[in-house]
Amino acid sequence: MIKRSWHSRPLGQCWVVTALAIATATSGCEKLSIPGIHITSNKQQTEVPLQIISKNEHAEREALEAEIRDLVQKAEYEQLENRADAYRSGKARLTNSNLKLRVFYSAFLDFPVDSDDEHWTQFIQCIENWVGKKPESVTARIALAQAYRRYAWKARGGGWATTVTPERYRLMQQRLAVAWRALNEAKRLPQKCPAWYGAALSLGLGTEMPRKDYDNLFAEAVTNVADYDAIYDYTAYYLLPRWYGRPGEWESFARTMMQRNDIPDAKEIFAKIVLYLNSMGFFDSEFSSSHQSSALLKESFLALQKHYPHSLEINSVFCLASVKMYDYRQIREQLKLIGGRFDPSCWQSPEKFQEVVRFAASNDAALERGYKDFLMRHP
Repeated sequence: MIKRSWHSRPLGQCWVVTALAIATATSGCEKLSIPGIHITSNKQQTEVPLQIISKNEHAEREALEAEIRDLVQKAEYEQLENRADAYRSGKARLTNSNLKLRVFYSAFLDFPVDSDDEHWTQFIQCIENWVGKKPESVTARIALAQAYRRYAWKARGGGWATTVTPERYRLMQQRLAVAWRALNEAKRLPQKCPAWYGAALSLGLGTEMPRKDYDNLFAEAVTNVADYDAIYDYTAYYLLPRWYGRPGEWESFARTMMQRNDIPDAKEIFAKIVLYLNSMGFFDSEFSSSHQSSALLKESFLALQKHYPHSLEINSVFCLASVKMYDYRQIREQLKLIGGRFDPSCWQSPEKFQEVVRFAASNDAALERGYKDFLMRHP
């Protein structure tokens, strides 16, 4: 199965990641590390019948994105403005907690990056027409910035930095400059939108914004749009060691954010960040599994689950995170909630899902010994 993030889409045989377009294997998602104990359960007795859930929350997001792009291409600008206004004021969310306003703008990030230049220029022209028809629209300019950011990564390509030619890099920077210009114009308008900060933070990473400037931008975002989840996701991503953070810094950031009392639903932030990083394919490789982080991440997921009890995606990723934390009791609880429903956007494969099922069905004494050993190795 291939995990497809709503922040990354295929480019040839690789995935374009929002910030630096790193090429990974075409399996698309990280390899889940099952704790290394001898599985004592019988394979045939413990495997569960799977129900493949293709109409999942990922598909729900994609459907909304496609609907928004269709409205742009049909020049239904009033409908677009009304949608964005409603999402801003109502703060509506999908089943898995994603703000619909955030998904609205992801429609412009997720225009197929491998489309040819003719289709790209046509799509961007539709957005520029929208800006022309609605010169006071903050929504149109943020959409234009998102589209140009995506178009910039098309210019760069999906390879490592050493494979990017000077011409491709120059073209990428030209398009990113257009994106910044659109965001700067949007900020000067009377109408305001919380998504401006999400767009600016994600663009800041791609344009190598200095750390001090990024920190100041994030602080401004928290002051003005503390309930816009994307600002925490993008900052945690920025703090990965592969970009501008130190090992463990993104976890420290997540722990700090979830304990602030000036942020709505702060307890949920760590879990939401993990949902995002998992969708990008980075959680398994970047999570330290330390006792401190594990305890707070579990607390965060329980808070999120209480708020969004019907999300298969949240249940599935909580189960995956519990594997990383060797919390076999929580794995069992999440498998009960999942009930054999296999979400291909969360799991590497049906076989990996069944491997987790077999692990959770192992002998309690063996699991407890393994858990104690795990805690010794992850203080």
